[in-house]
Amino acid sequence: MRRTDNVTRYRMCPRDVERRKIGIACSSRHGGSRQSGRRSAAALCRAFILSACVWALVFVQAPCLGQLPPLTASQMADLIELHQGQLKRMSAKYALVYGSMQGTDNDTFVPKDPAYKVTAQSSIDFEQGVEHLKQDQFIKGEHYILECAFDGNVGTQLESRPPKYKPFGVITDGPARELQADTMRHLTPAEVTYWPVAGQDLAGLVRRSDRIDIEQVTDSGLACYRVTVRLKRQRLVEYEGRQVVGTSYDLLRLWLAPDRGMLPLRIEKLSPLGPADMKGRLDMAIVVSDFRSVDEGVWFPFSARQFLPRIGHSQTVVEMSVDSVVINEDAAVPRRVKFPKGAHVTDEIVRTKYRVGSVHKRQLHYEIEQLSNTIQEKQEGQRSLKNVGTEANEAIKTAPVGEKADRDGSLGTVSPIRWWWFIGGGAVLVLLVCAGLGMHRIKHRRGQG
Repeated sequence: MRRTDNVTRYRMCPRDVERRKIGIACSSRHGGSRQSGRRSAAALCRAFILSACVWALVFVQAPCLGQLPPLTASQMADLIELHQGQLKRMSAKYALVYGSMQGTDNDTFVPKDPAYKVTAQSSIDFEQGVEHLKQDQFIKGEHYILECAFDGNVGTQLESRPPKYKPFGVITDGPARELQADTMRHLTPAEVTYWPVAGQDLAGLVRRSDRIDIEQVTDSGLACYRVTVRLKRQRLVEYEGRQVVGTSYDLLRLWLAPDRGMLPLRIEKLSPLGPADMKGRLDMAIVVSDFRSVDEGVWFPFSARQFLPRIGHSQTVVEMSVDSVVINEDAAVPRRVKFPKGAHVTDEIVRTKYRVGSVHKRQLHYEIEQLSNTIQEKQEGQRSLKNVGTEANEAIKTAPVGEKADRDGSLGTVSPIRWWWFIGGGAVLVLLVCAGLGMHRIKHRRGQG
């Protein structure tokens, strides 16, 4: 060993030089394997993070990409119920025009000639189960007026055809005939919202379904769920002289759009071809073409078409256009139909008939009950219904049967016709008494002679 410029230099023998080279080679070989392992772990970590980001992008931004998350039947019902609960009450004015089309081409729609039109107003309180419907139907030059209501217990309906026929009213225990589920009636706005089947809400149909299929599709540029609901119905039928339980199935297919508050873009009512069939034969279809926001988070259909297919290329089409709609607290829903004076009314609850304004205690009861409902609606919160009912019951107890009730519920005097009967009967009685006295005097004089 020797020093040169304050630097210590070592002279090694050739054997030490070879050993050192071998040691450097071994250390570099082991260090390289450790570095490559670190690089592999880092690459794997980066790949995992990238995959997590991609999956997060798919699930979080699925609606933006036109995709929807999969839902079970229970989740679907909960989602519908969430939006359905925002529409508690509604009152819509709308018009219906009947016509025909060739195939599915909208430009081929031709209204019926002579005209078949309906102008109507539908008001529903979904929470209390109160419904009111008034229609003016213009069919082949004739004018028909139909008004019906259901207050949750009693149904009232009034039909008239001016000027040919007088109004005819019906009081029923339960919904009026035009509001019953099995009645074939004109299209209403409620049927293209959350109540595609009369008296049954959409969330309830999904929960009570016997079988349900949910698919993700795109319709009119909107991502939606195509939901096929099978409903099982059982009822007693007569077969070979005995009562047996008959089972039938109904199919309902809906295209529900989350971006439109889970309202249906399209509704199809089908008849299944067998117990296990989920495709069915098309009986009726409704297509909504115009949705508008009527409140924050609340959408409403303003234009729709109902297709009734038939044999051949032409099909009957009903075109609905909504003129105006008010919802929730702003919507007024009448509870009863007010029968005009002179209308003939059939009360199916007590099985009687009468004419409004004539002498009938049942009419008195109805008018006072109607007055009570009016006071309750106009002075709600100021006067309790209990006091009104007490006054009505006392009025019924104290009022003679011969007294009549005017349309506003006030008690009038005895009918003039009744007075003429009393006067005539009294006159006849006086004449009979006079005649009897005269005959008695004649016989007395002859006896004296």
